[in-house]
Amino acid sequence: MFYKVRRLLQERVSAWAGRAGVPPPTALPLAPAPEHVDADMALSWALSAAKPARRKPLEIATELSGELADPLFASAVPAPPGFVNIRLSQAALL
Repeated sequence: MFYKVRRLLQERVSAWAGRAGVPPPTALPLAPAPEHVDADMALSWALSAAKPARRKPLEIATELSGELADPLFASAVPAPPGFVNIRLSQAALL
């Protein structure tokens, strides 16, 4: 199931990057969320996309979180300085 989640994230991030005129990530920076964060994983790509996009990382993370509406994700919440904290849905865990 993790492959399906990663593939969906790659597709959504790449689509946003294409619309923003920013090179899409070749490897998606996805890691387990820290213990103090109420999420399953953290996406940090907005931090590296900020400079080429000429935008603040948190603005990018906010837009990306909106792109992640999908039954696989219970939530996708932007967090400073430019992370998207993702909680997987029950469907993603089966």
